[in-house]
Amino acid sequence: MKKQKQKIEITPKSSEPYKKGDFCYYIAFDSKVYLGEIQSVETSKDLIYTLVDQQTYKFGVVAHEKCFDDEKKAKLFAKNLKKEKKQ
Repeated sequence: MKKQKQKIEITPKSSEPYKKGDFCYYIAFDSKVYLGEIQSVETSKDLIYTLVDQQTYKFGVVAHEKCFDDEKKAKLFAKNLKKEKKQ
């Protein structure tokens, strides 16, 4: 008997914006998932975060729709982005 995979609903935007000092999983330009700490929040048209990657300690800028609380949701969203790029 095969195990069925759980279906996860993908909601790209988190319900509430992050604050300085919060941690989130984000999707970088290479469509990989990383963990980062929010350093500042910019609110122009969209929410944009300046964060520090917790693995390499490099600064980066990420839009709110590419930030997630849960690593599984972030990986699933990144996987779907890769599929869209191939098509």
